[in-house]
Amino acid sequence: MRSMVQLDAFLVSAYLDFGYFLTGILLMTGIALPMVLAHTGIVTGAAAIMSLLGGALVYGTMITYAAFFHTPDDL
Repeated sequence: MRSMVQLDAFLVSAYLDFGYFLTGILLMTGIALPMVLAHTGIVTGAAAIMSLLGGALVYGTMITYAAFFHTPDDL
């Protein structure tokens, strides 16, 4: 029974790590991609700035929502 508990903890950790990895990729892509595209001239600087501001608005909204509705018993 003990080995099953350790295996479950390992799987949960693997899922969390994969989720953190994907979140990091999406966040960095949302920041880096508009800057790279603007640097290469594929999009204008104004479009890159609007994309970055839109991403900041979305991420800020998500963080504010999570902080507002957070209860201490949530994991």
